[in-house]
Amino acid sequence: MMNHQQELGAGLKGAESDESREDTMKPILENLLKSNPSAAHSALDAPTDVSLRVPCYCEENVWRLAFRKLYQQQYDTALSNLQFFVVFVSNPKACVPMFHQLASTNRNKPIFWDYHVILVSTGTVRNDGDDTARPSSLVWDMDSHLSCPCPFQEYIDAVFWDYHKWPHEYTPHFRVVDAMSFLRHFSSDRSHMLQSDGTWNATPPPYDCILQLQPPLELSAPTANGVNQSSSDGNGGRNTLLQYMTISKEEVAGSTVLNNVEKGGIFCNQKEGVAVRVGESATDQSSTCTFGEIYTLPQLRERFQ
Repeated sequence: MMNHQQELGAGLKGAESDESREDTMKPILENLLKSNPSAAHSALDAPTDVSLRVPCYCEENVWRLAFRKLYQQQYDTALSNLQFFVVFVSNPKACVPMFHQLASTNRNKPIFWDYHVILVSTGTVRNDGDDTARPSSLVWDMDSHLSCPCPFQEYIDAVFWDYHKWPHEYTPHFRVVDAMSFLRHFSSDRSHMLQSDGTWNATPPPYDCILQLQPPLELSAPTANGVNQSSSDGNGGRNTLLQYMTISKEEVAGSTVLNNVEKGGIFCNQKEGVAVRVGESATDQSSTCTFGEIYTLPQLRERFQ
């Protein structure tokens, strides 16, 4: 993740029982511990959630945070009713202003990210002495001055403050991916952070690259955007980061149409990189929508409020 160093002036998953969910999650998480032991163990060994942060590697920070939360979910009843989603923030210009970011010298002026990644949890909570469960959504952004986690509405209002007054090309869009799907399919050799002279744009994390040596999804190259998004890392792994972080004009147009035509309309990237409509089955959705749904900010509010 890189910023442009500019500043402005002013359920993918259907309902399922706790038992079946745990039965599905456990072998996948254990397999990830074996396939990516360095990153996975660093996620579990961290003293706090925010200590996972490595500046400018938000996609890996969120992969490790999602792994940590889903792993903890097996043993922590307080997390048992939560669903987690990985959310990529970008737009066709690959330039999104976000306020209250640690990378900014002034938290009240935005950093322009080419993309950013956050974790969102949804579920029900009970206040002390209150028997009524209320729906609640939280945002986990380790690169923000705001609390982590932060109530969804508070985060959106602060980070995308007055967004409707921004120039159109800076309008944020959001790729929402089921966290478990992201854990299984995300792969990056960090080559996007290398400069032409071989130096790093930002110091890489101390743990090994997160690579899926036998990815469950075969990607074709190039995609409709003309970018080779399934390039080999030379070690049998693949890069899927570009597929997640890139939000094309076609996807933005499709999300506007499909999410507005009827409730639950979905716009997805299949392995060919083609936008399609998905059937009603939650199973079909989770298997087809590896790269998630595209949302506008109002649609995201509706999705997680």
